[in-house]
Amino acid sequence: MKKYFQIFIWYLFVICKLFVLIWHHLLPKTNKIGLYLTKKAENFLFFSPRIYKISKMKKELKDCYKPVRLFTRDLVKLHAGYLEPLKGKPVVLFFHGQSENITKWQDTFIFLKKIGFGALFLSYRGHFKSAGRPSEDGIYIDAETAMEYLFSQGFSAEDIILWGRSLGSAPAIQTSLKYNVKAVILESPIENIKKAALSIFSRYIKIFKFIILKHFIKWLIETADYVQNFANDKKIKYVKCPILIMHAKNDEKIYYEQALSLASKNSNVKLILEENGSHDNAEWCYPYVKDFMEKLICN
Repeated sequence: MKKYFQIFIWYLFVICKLFVLIWHHLLPKTNKIGLYLTKKAENFLFFSPRIYKISKMKKELKDCYKPVRLFTRDLVKLHAGYLEPLKGKPVVLFFHGQSENITKWQDTFIFLKKIGFGALFLSYRGHFKSAGRPSEDGIYIDAETAMEYLFSQGFSAEDIILWGRSLGSAPAIQTSLKYNVKAVILESPIENIKKAALSIFSRYIKIFKFIILKHFIKWLIETADYVQNFANDKKIKYVKCPILIMHAKNDEKIYYEQALSLASKNSNVKLILEENGSHDNAEWCYPYVKDFMEKLICN
């Protein structure tokens, strides 16, 4: 019975997204009210904060995970988890993906601890223990706030590595344009929100058998006039620091062709395409990240 209830909720969730996408098409984009409602519709489409699905803290982190409270310039209270690096090692500012929270990536936190790197895992506004409601501009402000916290701890921009996964690739790239960071790591990145939406909805169509709506949904996404674009494809060419892009070829949520496209736009990119990786598991990434970081330190 519980299984069927969960399936029903998922169907309802996807259908709600579809109706909001149709409404988004009908909203005027030429006046303040229309733009306001458009952004509200997009925030519902783009963000699905996991507030209640929280993973229990692993014992390896209980002695080293430091909860941190941050306040943004627009007065939103954020939560983050901090790990002090070993002396002389950089610190990683981690941006999670859509429909995720930082407790899902405790293994990544543990990985960074094992190799001596520091970490600040940021919970965007509206996610986990952070207040507010998410938006594209909002999570960029959150990222700036996290950088300011690291500066307050004595780090310079050149001590900081940005790690963004999936949708988190957008604040990682945006932040790297403002600060002279040491490097950027993009795990299963999106090219832009339209390409990401096409990828994710094609998966929903397969799972929920919406074959009859396939072309209609594709048309809705492709012709939508988005106010928030998460345009990594237009920004990445301006990133000056070393970039590591990793993507699994069998990723069913965000297709790896998006990583290929991003990599082609910047000569500083080291591209890794993994045959047996996964969108929802990061263990396959760790050897590549370790190698990338060791070479950064040596240089």
